[in-house]
Order: sequence, then structure tokens, then C-alpha cells
Amino acid sequence: ATPIPRTLEMSLVGIRDMSIIHTPIGDRSPVTTYVSPYDLSADYHTYALEWTPEELRFYHDGVLRSTQKNLNANQLQFPYLSSAVLNWAGQATDKTHGTAQIVDYVRIWQKKENIDDPTMNFKGEPMVGVGPAEAGTSGSGAAGGAGAASETVEFKTTTQTFAGEIVIPFDSAVKAGEWKASTAVAGYDGGAHYWSGGQSTFAQYNVVDIKKGKYDVYYWLCPHAVCAEILDLEVNANGETKKLASRQKLNDGETVEAGWVKLGTFEFKADGKEYVKLLGSGGSIRTSAVKLVPAK
Repeated sequence: ATPIPRTLEMSLVGIRDMSIIHTPIGDRSPVTTYVSPYDLSADYHTYALEWTPEELRFYHDGVLRSTQKNLNANQLQFPYLSSAVLNWAGQATDKTHGTAQIVDYVRIWQKKENIDDPTMNFKGEPMVGVGPAEAGTSGSGAAGGAGAASETVEFKTTTQTFAGEIVIPFDSAVKAGEWKASTAVAGYDGGAHYWSGGQSTFAQYNVVDIKKGKYDVYYWLCPHAVCAEILDLEVNANGETKKLASRQKLNDGETVEAGWVKLGTFEFKADGKEYVKLLGSGGSIRTSAVKLVPAK
């Protein structure tokens, strides 16, 4: 059973006694605690979950530590990594100052037999990988290390058009997730823009039929008060992928017109495999188009 957070906090600070339930209720699994015999901060470690319709299996450094019945985890989920100390975890002490959670990679794999399984409530492809992902069997894991930080682009738009610009509309994008049209903010052509929510949502604008060379890359910003604060983007060009972040949410009283936001200047080798990708890793995202302008 889950105690009311306020009551639990009162127990932790000694205001009242703590109630302890020694026997799990019904089909619930007993709470088990694994205490590592060595300092986990001294080296990198992997933490993994093997998620099946029947069971949840938890691993530490490849060793199975706990198995629980899967009572309700049968819909789309997302990894949540945090070093925050919440109220129910007790009072923070000076020992927490200067500490950090360093993550090298997050990998998510899916077994072939689960692909398009309607009980999982989502398609088997595409899966999500952040960091040096490789083909695997199943489950998810994370290990310590340092990953590439996203570069933040300026929260400023323009409606200027350029000679020779190449516009890739939303209709041409490869998409994941459920997308809906909205006229609350104008799209690049004055019509609707499109929005979607969910951690696995994305819109990938593939760059094809261009000449090799340098291009200024823009995306159409649809600023709105109801969306994720930050929009994550990727620009894949010349064999490299650059991670970017752009504000898209309007604060109270803030006015920013819809328009083009410059992501930077990139060298394209025009092999048909390059792209600009918008990701819904932080919540709902809004988009309309991407464009490339030959750089001077």
C-alpha cells in the first residue's frame, strides 16, 4: 500500500509513528531492498528492466535482483532518470551537495515476438535509443558516463523567404505517434500546424533531392502556451547528428509570433539519408515544416 505522502513525511521527521504493513495486500509483491556490498559511485554500472506482459524483471550489472508480476504495466511508458530527493525519501543532508547522476546511455530494445502485439498498445518500430545504441534482445538499461549536451537555439522567429529555399512540409515527414491538426497557431503556409504528445512521438523530415553543399537549416516554430517547454531536435548531416533544443512554450504575457527558427549551418553530402528530426521527449510538440536555404 502507498501511504499519503504528507503522512509519510511526518513519520520520517518524527512527528508521528510510521505504520508498517508486513504482509502485502492481495496480489501485490512484498517490498524487497537490495544493498550493494560496494560503493556504486566508484565505477559504472548497468541497471535494466525486462518488461513482459506477465513479469517485470529487474537487473543490476546483469544479475537478476527482483521479479514481480506485471499487474498493470501494459501501455506506453518512458524511462525517467533523476537525482532529485523527494519529500517521501527523507530530508536531504549536506552529503547530497555536489553529487550528480551521470548517464552514459539509455537503450530500449523489443523482442521480435512482441512487435505489433496489441496488448503492448504500441508498434514495435521504431524503438528509442539515446547514446551508443546497438542491436540487442530486450529490456532497457542505463550506465554512468557523460553524454553529449544539446545546444540551445535562440527563441526568435523570422518570416523571411530566401532564393532557392527548399521547404519540407509536415505531410512529407516520417512520423510516430498520433498527430492532430490545429489552427490555434498558423503553419508555415498560413494553414494549420500539427501537434502530438507522448514520449515516443517524433516527426522526421528527410532531406532528399538536394545538391551537396552547405545549407542554413530552419524549422517552423509554433509557439503555444500548452506544450512542452523545450523541443528536442536532431540534425543529421554529413554523417554526424547534432542535438539541439528550442523553446516552444509561451510564458504568461509573452508574445512570440510563429515563424522560422534557424538551427544553424550544416554541410550536407546529399546521400538521401540525412534528416531534421523533432522529438517529443519532453511532452507535446508542435510543428509545420522544415526548410533548407543554400548558405552564402
